[in-house]
Amino acid sequence: MLSRLSKSLNFRNFSTNLRLNQTISGWTVNKITKLKDFKNSTLIELGHEIGSKFLHYDTPDQENFFSATFRTIPNNSKGIPHILEHLSLCGSDKYPIRDPFFAMIQRSISNYMNAWTNHDYTSYLFSSQHEKDFYNLMDVFTDACFFPRLNVNDFKQESWRYDFNLGDEKTIENMQYKGVVFNEMKGTVNSFDHFYEHNLFQNLLPDTMYRNSSGGDPLEIINLQYQELVDFHKKFYHPNNCYFFSYGNFNLVKQLEFLSSNPLKKYFKKHSKRKFPLFKKAKSQGELAKGHSKKTEKELQEEINLLYQKELQSPIRKKIKCAASILKSYNCTGPDDEREVAISINYNLGHITDPEQRFALGVLIRLLLQGQSSPLYKIIDTGLTSGYLSETGLDSSTYNDLLIIGFEKVCVKNIDLVIEKIDAQIRQFCEQLGNLNNKDSANGDKVVGGDGVGDINKRLERVIHQIEINEKQIKIGKGIGLMSKVSLWIHNKSIFESFNISENIKKLRSNIQNKSNYLGDLLEKYLINNKSKLELIIQPDQSLENEIENKLNDQIELAKDQMKNKTKLFKKILKQSKQLEEYQSQINDFSVLPSIGVNDISKKIPNNYPIDLVRQVDGVPLKFVFQDTNSFIYMDLNYTLPSNGLFPKNLQPYLPLYSMCVSQLGTQKLNRKQLSDEKLSSTTYLGSDTFLKTDINDSMKFSQGINFSSGCIKSKLGKMSDLLYQVIFETNFFQDLKHIERLVKQSYGSFSGSVASSGHVYALSLSRSQLSEQSRLNELMGGYTQLQFLQSILENPNWLEVASIFQQIHQIVLQYGELRPMIICEKNEIDSVISSLGTIIKSSSLHSLNSQKQVIQSASKIETKIPEISSYVDLPFPVNYVARSYKTNLNFLSKKVAAFLVLAPLYRANFLHPWIREIGGAYGAGAVFKPINGIFSFYTYRDPNTTKSLSSFDKVIKTCQNGEFDDKSIELAKFELFSSLDSPIGITNRGKGAFWGITKEMKQQMRDNIFKVNKYDLINASNILDNSKHSSSIIGKVPKDFK
Repeated sequence: MLSRLSKSLNFRNFSTNLRLNQTISGWTVNKITKLKDFKNSTLIELGHEIGSKFLHYDTPDQENFFSATFRTIPNNSKGIPHILEHLSLCGSDKYPIRDPFFAMIQRSISNYMNAWTNHDYTSYLFSSQHEKDFYNLMDVFTDACFFPRLNVNDFKQESWRYDFNLGDEKTIENMQYKGVVFNEMKGTVNSFDHFYEHNLFQNLLPDTMYRNSSGGDPLEIINLQYQELVDFHKKFYHPNNCYFFSYGNFNLVKQLEFLSSNPLKKYFKKHSKRKFPLFKKAKSQGELAKGHSKKTEKELQEEINLLYQKELQSPIRKKIKCAASILKSYNCTGPDDEREVAISINYNLGHITDPEQRFALGVLIRLLLQGQSSPLYKIIDTGLTSGYLSETGLDSSTYNDLLIIGFEKVCVKNIDLVIEKIDAQIRQFCEQLGNLNNKDSANGDKVVGGDGVGDINKRLERVIHQIEINEKQIKIGKGIGLMSKVSLWIHNKSIFESFNISENIKKLRSNIQNKSNYLGDLLEKYLINNKSKLELIIQPDQSLENEIENKLNDQIELAKDQMKNKTKLFKKILKQSKQLEEYQSQINDFSVLPSIGVNDISKKIPNNYPIDLVRQVDGVPLKFVFQDTNSFIYMDLNYTLPSNGLFPKNLQPYLPLYSMCVSQLGTQKLNRKQLSDEKLSSTTYLGSDTFLKTDINDSMKFSQGINFSSGCIKSKLGKMSDLLYQVIFETNFFQDLKHIERLVKQSYGSFSGSVASSGHVYALSLSRSQLSEQSRLNELMGGYTQLQFLQSILENPNWLEVASIFQQIHQIVLQYGELRPMIICEKNEIDSVISSLGTIIKSSSLHSLNSQKQVIQSASKIETKIPEISSYVDLPFPVNYVARSYKTNLNFLSKKVAAFLVLAPLYRANFLHPWIREIGGAYGAGAVFKPINGIFSFYTYRDPNTTKSLSSFDKVIKTCQNGEFDDKSIELAKFELFSSLDSPIGITNRGKGAFWGITKEMKQQMRDNIFKVNKYDLINASNILDNSKHSSSIIGKVPKDFK
């Protein structure tokens, strides 16, 4: 029901005309702030009589976002918040079907849809550009939050249960633990991020609820009882504990009235006989039904007591061991003092509510850590460590603000030395901060260290520049990105002020100018004199491999022994297993769900970004894409080897290393530190990557190249172009061989650390690598085989040879590569861009004219031991990643491509999700088709099975060959596909399809073909898959009979 006030509105959004204390449908406007740093943007905070809070970011952006967040405080590690997040999305009062969340994926054209569990809150979130779709999702999500069915069978499926593998005889001996969250967390505990965070909280925040795992410990999950989950929902999923957030250009009043007239009114009606106070404010809190009003001060304080950690009496040091696979790249053999550990110094900064201090601390921490001339980077330069831990930085995701300063791969014998150096650098930096306003230092005297890199004032300006450009760039998914700021709101940490970047910078400059040693005093308070300090040392240990798995095996064996003497208990488990199977096989009436219609999907391509202008400059075509970039300019300088050219085979595995290092090694004019500083001062980024360009007419033909890319605010265009010129034509590969070693070690550590969390990506790459030369090269350069190659380099290092190989690659790029620039900018920047690129274009032409074949011939003589590509990787993971790929021999322009694009979401929703996730217990499963190379793939994620999942892939194809799906399934698969195809494109990627030769006409033809796909086409596509060459891969525990 709409109020009279909103009915009279004729303009786009009422939010910019709201006034303080105004009431709309039970909501009262508490605060309004116009965001000066963002065009036509306003932030509005409201509160509802029943206790709910609403924060709206009003902006012209059409990518609208919504979230409902509940503070969820666990009192154990059974994973109740996490499991409840899953269970809430398994059906509700209004939508009483299994898994409406996954069903909505195919009934929506959303850009994003998810739910996640943080340390002390749980969020349900989505984004959509389509208003009807937006409210459909709001209805489904809010009903799921406030009125979930919490079916006991869903509880067993999603949390944990005793059960049996499909096809196994149901005996006590075959009994095992199963459950989606159980298997998810078995996979998660093998990641360093999870291990580190859990031990950090247990030791630095020991008196708070953060010592518990909100996600769940597998050893604790198996003790969870259904009623505990029901009670948890009753306690925390209450309107007075809900924080709504929305972003975009949809009418705020309509959103407020929807919430008041639907979930909030329904909740009040369900739990109280009193009339819901929809339009007028209650005279007093006593008017509201008991238990359904705003939280009392006592209740709020009780929550804070669970979240706030008081100051420790003194700093502590904790040494912890972990399984070797968690820190796979670390040395954990040989003499004890040569083994490697991860070291971190962790500070509890307390609950910082002062916005000026919060911003200043953020700047201060960047000064300490950011860039190769920063004080703490000097420790990396010593060679005592290979780099920062990925966790390093300020963490404001909890009620307490934390600072983490971590270093990876430190030898045991150097632990004390590294910790001493961290402390010494911080103290030295604190002393030097006193010179920040010193006129001599402002005129260029060196303030930090003795490396001649520059003074603190210059580094301060670099940090401020990075903060400003990070805020001002146009980004997709901005609503989702703002969830980190929503965390500030939930924890009462001055969210409004965090948006006022210009004002924060102005106040920072004023404080530095007018307050003696302002930053130095903050450093002393929060770091040097902080007793709440934890020195955390984590060492990998091979003897701890499979520790959790072994403990779970002990638990299941104990349970089996008990059941041998308790036949009634085992019969109960058999009965529950049968009930769950019957429940999972029930046919759902998905017609109750709201859905977009075919007419809601545009027949025309919604996101087409053509090349707007091609300007020839000295024979080089500059391709321009004109966009509103908020005064930013982005460049891609592609050097493509001609005529389907490739680099020599022996150089292929070095290409990713080369592209990572070339922009970080220094030039003839700038050493690596100076180059790092200049990049921070003048660009949004500057780097390079290798690429494979596929022939659209023949997926088996392709060529290679290197892309140098950068971005900047338009006032820095000349400087950015000069830096690009220096990196491309003046890089000195032999200036600092130690830095090459450091970068390779960092790359190896990053690769190895990602396998546990992204194993499906590596499994997919392995399975595809057996089917085409292009896929083989992709695996060699970016898959698990690249990880093995990095390991071989580190085992037998010769950094002079590596630098020589980089130089050989560079010469091939310059002498054979055809320069093809692409620029994304505003139209009035054409002339300045062309002028800035003049030197690069002329130099590229000169190198190309002087090309000599002996460059490639000499490069071909380099001996390189290339690892063999295997179809499996045997790792001690508690869960697996399984993939299978099929070579269809189709190219991008084939009409049959459309059928395979539709087939992937149809396979996922109709078969893979129910068979592999719901019944099999894997966290996820899916299918994907790449039209550019014609390869169709299946995959599973955190899967307790291996060969059974491979058999499911076969079964999916056979089922579809038999036509066991209906026209509605096809329509829904198309909805899911269009949701993906029509999602917003990041500004730096706009026009890239056209740049590589994919025209608007080609994309429109493919879209037309997708609309036309019918059941016969999908059966035929399944037949093609059944007769196609295929390859399977497994990452995890590989069965002995796997081939």
